[in-house]
Amino acid sequence: MINERLISSLFKKDSNIIFVAAYGSYPRDESAYIIDENDQLQLFNDFDLVVVVKDNELFLKKSLDYKAELSKIIGACDIDFLVIDKPISKRLKSTIWFRDFKDSHKIFYGDNSDMNYYFGTSNNYSISVFDVYSFFITRSWAAGALSPALNIEPFNKVYKGYQAAKLIIATVDIFLISYSKYETLLKDKIKALESIDSKFSNKLVEYLMLAIKVKKSPLDDSL
Repeated sequence: MINERLISSLFKKDSNIIFVAAYGSYPRDESAYIIDENDQLQLFNDFDLVVVVKDNELFLKKSLDYKAELSKIIGACDIDFLVIDKPISKRLKSTIWFRDFKDSHKIFYGDNSDMNYYFGTSNNYSISVFDVYSFFITRSWAAGALSPALNIEPFNKVYKGYQAAKLIIATVDIFLISYSKYETLLKDKIKALESIDSKFSNKLVEYLMLAIKVKKSPLDDSL
């Protein structure tokens, strides 16, 4: 498993860094793992980090080195940085993204006071331009990965099944948002879907259960 202490130690050495936290599947305990060639558990999905810094350009100059060091700790997965160098509460505090981040994050450096200062606090969430952009970028990639023309690594059957699962979950998210019933955690998405009595929501429950199975175990070929 991932040595979180080493991740924390890595960022403590840099005086430019104020706050580092993981978001996405990993802190929600919804990560996917596969067995690598050394019979070790390997993280399959991306590892997403919010990094708050004093100087954005200074961090970006070191970002490749950080990714290389993190790869030694985490393994051969994609590591994505969201780099922030000033408070962004006006832009993000009411977004769906911020709700997900606040409800499920893992701090490696800094504390909650740093998070609240840079991100603000809010309990009023709504779909925003930022959310639409994030959905478009991430799910367009997932949809493109399903192209029959892509038959090379990493666009193999396992990878495509995983991306298909993410697209189903995204469909569920959009559906729940339309009913003002959006939830962050996969288990809560199921409950929210079940509370909507329609043929489409009932069908989505069925597909979401399959998607969760594949999301957590990419080698499963249910989809």
